[in-house]
Amino acid sequence: MSAQKNSYQWDHTENAYPFFHTFVTKNLPQNKDCLHKFFIETPCFVTEKYDGTNIAKDDQGKIYSRRLVIDAGQEKFLKTSLRKVKEADVVEFRDKLIEVAGLEETAIAKCLVYGEFICNGFYDYRTRDILGDWKVFGSTLEMKKGFVETLEKLLKAGFSAAKKTSNQIQLFSNEKFVEVTKHANLDTPEKKGENDSIANVIMKNKDDMKKGFIEGLVLTIHDEELGYKIVKWKGAHELQPAAHEKALKADDLIQDADVHEDLKKAFSCLREVITDTSQNKHVNKKSKEPKTNNEETEISKTNLKRKTEQPQKGKYLSKVDKEIILQGTFHSQKKFDCLEEYVKKGKEYLEEYANNLIKEVRKHLAEEKNEFEDVDEDDNIIAFIRYKVRAIIGSQMASLEI
Repeated sequence: MSAQKNSYQWDHTENAYPFFHTFVTKNLPQNKDCLHKFFIETPCFVTEKYDGTNIAKDDQGKIYSRRLVIDAGQEKFLKTSLRKVKEADVVEFRDKLIEVAGLEETAIAKCLVYGEFICNGFYDYRTRDILGDWKVFGSTLEMKKGFVETLEKLLKAGFSAAKKTSNQIQLFSNEKFVEVTKHANLDTPEKKGENDSIANVIMKNKDDMKKGFIEGLVLTIHDEELGYKIVKWKGAHELQPAAHEKALKADDLIQDADVHEDLKKAFSCLREVITDTSQNKHVNKKSKEPKTNNEETEISKTNLKRKTEQPQKGKYLSKVDKEIILQGTFHSQKKFDCLEEYVKKGKEYLEEYANNLIKEVRKHLAEEKNEFEDVDEDDNIIAFIRYKVRAIIGSQMASLEI
């Protein structure tokens, strides 16, 4: 794994629950028509959300992990073959995109395609035989010129396109995007909704979400004010207490309002997914598993010599916060290559890996709590994360056979 940073990272996908809550509170009680139009009348495009890792590839053949560039000669990432990513023809995708939307080829400086790389056997991925698959869900065009004209042409051609930066256009998954990816023989996530309302999508997928059959859904949505964007709907087995609280508050508001019955049904479904976990196999599995102190073990037999003292008193970290940090550490490790690779490369690479992971876990906590104030501050929160991450790395290193 290269130490070079990924300068073309896919933006964080907003959690659907707080987004829905904000939309509801903004439009109730005065703008009920706006609520009905957004949730009941406006079609969206929906795909399965996988528990893998974000991998990108550009039209020059360079491959990127979530945060870093992957070495050209690297054959595996997180112990999973990169063969399907390497075989993917991004140039064919770019050329077809230019043809379909009538774009000027010389206006495009770079084209990147993003996908979820299935690198573990969670859910039923082994049964479905999708390990090592690269499920393409989006693209970014970096422009030399003609930004406005290119964006207009993409929208007119039927793509869910949006401004990412002053010279980058983002494409989200929809029918037209899938059409182009299929032409280039790129694999895409399983479709879970097409030309259907958000309310209907929620009601139709409630059972799968409630039972934990899938990690979640990704919805490409459109609003006249916001334009195109994507949100993720994650299952109850994913620790997201702040998001759950927002969703339940939104449901309370909807149930007390004079709104369309389908809107009430949809938000009741969201509540049911969150509160009734009796059939969620992942929640039930966790409750039955004996507690292990593996991740709590503080091992000093590591190459990380930095002192890892317990944090001083300061901002309060609740028990839930600490659980988010713990789970967030394992979640964030999937954004980098496996620990063994950094151990093999030596102390300098291992130290950089630890520091990157600490930053990633702090960002994860902020995203899950929707609290971004002082996220870069060197306070007791980052001190606790530093302590916890290094303890987990130490524990994992002790069990490695290298």
